[in-house]
Amino acid sequence: MRKPQILDTTLRDGEQTPGVTFNPDQKSQIARELKRIGVPLIEAGSACNGPSEKEGIRRVCEEVGDHTMVASFARIKDQDIDDVVESGAGRVSLVCPASDRHIAVKFGLNRDDQQFHAKALAATLKSLEYALGKGLIVELLAEDASQADPDYLKWLSLAAQGTGAECFCVCDTLGCLMPSQTYALFEYLNDGLNRMLLSFHGHDDKGLATANTLEALRAGAGRLHATVNGLGERCGNCALEEVTLCLEDDYKIKTIDLTQIQELSRLVAGLSNVHLSKSKAVVGTFAFQHDAGIHHAALMKEIEMYEPYPPAIVGRQHSLSLGKLSGLGSIRIKLGEMGVSLEEEKIPLLLEMVRRMNEGGEIVSDADFLILLDRAKGNGMHKKVTLEEISVITGNRTTPAAVVHLRFNGDADLHFGAATGDGPVDAAISAVNNALGEHRANLVEYHVEAITGGSDAVVRLNVTVELNGKRLNSSAMGTDLFMVSVDAYLKAVNLLL
Repeated sequence: MRKPQILDTTLRDGEQTPGVTFNPDQKSQIARELKRIGVPLIEAGSACNGPSEKEGIRRVCEEVGDHTMVASFARIKDQDIDDVVESGAGRVSLVCPASDRHIAVKFGLNRDDQQFHAKALAATLKSLEYALGKGLIVELLAEDASQADPDYLKWLSLAAQGTGAECFCVCDTLGCLMPSQTYALFEYLNDGLNRMLLSFHGHDDKGLATANTLEALRAGAGRLHATVNGLGERCGNCALEEVTLCLEDDYKIKTIDLTQIQELSRLVAGLSNVHLSKSKAVVGTFAFQHDAGIHHAALMKEIEMYEPYPPAIVGRQHSLSLGKLSGLGSIRIKLGEMGVSLEEEKIPLLLEMVRRMNEGGEIVSDADFLILLDRAKGNGMHKKVTLEEISVITGNRTTPAAVVHLRFNGDADLHFGAATGDGPVDAAISAVNNALGEHRANLVEYHVEAITGGSDAVVRLNVTVELNGKRLNSSAMGTDLFMVSVDAYLKAVNLLL
């Protein structure tokens, strides 16, 4: 099996996720990371969507430094193609209707017409020739190919090869293919193609986008389309992190630097505001976490027993989550994982504390574990920093602002901090950092979810805080989001100081 090219379409098809829009700066930022991890081709948008989109594509071209690795989406219209040229992209993803339904609607042709397919082919090739004449590298995208007449697809692909297209893409636009069907279709289309690549663009409406993409590769595809985190309209596209992991782990084909995929995933999740399921394959929070006590016992003997592939492949580490299913072995492993110790006779007490906290509905974060550890030792946690007072103001005509007073190590003097922010939580955390002074920390991750309904909903907050080169996850619950945020943040700061 040959190494495929990866075309990332996060900035185009990923942007068709409901509610997702990337401005030119964000497109440039994502493109920079895509290039850094080794993605060779980037579909940066649709130049026909207006000046802002053209600017975004132009910025991506500047960022990656090679316009021939940047594509713009276009319909088979001369103006669309002219827009691609104006954007500076060196490639065009030229989409044409392929199924009879799409041909009838988009070309206005009658299905009873004896020249139905011939007329569609002629119109497509005319546009393909126009794009080639403009000096663009062309990938012809057969829209709704999974529901097209296979013989017409064959005819279309051979004609595209003869005209000079670099690549012919089979688009499973509605995500309706089964893997066996994908393999059979690519095996059929690949016969007779020797100067042009076949590619696959799969949607995940049946949860089979990654499986279909791999089957397309097995049957001869030389290019695979994907998006970071599986972004895309409806149920999304083939996830970049999933398909490249399968290639590297199962087929020993390295396509990108997977050790950096977690950071890219977080960046895209943040900029798109589409947060991942914690159980998301490869990049989800729970991907390498183990909860059940029986698993913990096995992990002590052979860690690979409950991990399908080494976490290091994707820049991750395994971790243990503690709760009501945890046992004494779980506590011992967690102590070792965090580099702390406890007398053997006190481990049952710590286990009981962990279970009690979890049964109350709270997540036992690493910060919580360290606090419970201190209690089990009989010390009680000595807070280096105590919140004495916080005030937050916000409103529709007011810039969010916060004022805090912190006390250090029980000193009489209070440390004052004030800040404005993009929102009240941002202002509160910034004010705390100003009061911390040289001990200011960095909020790396921030996730909040409501666990009850109503305007007085209880929220659960999970944060990751970095200080002095160390990171710690912390959590808190309550009805006041500002206070919960500050509590979780200071809980971690106290343990990191």
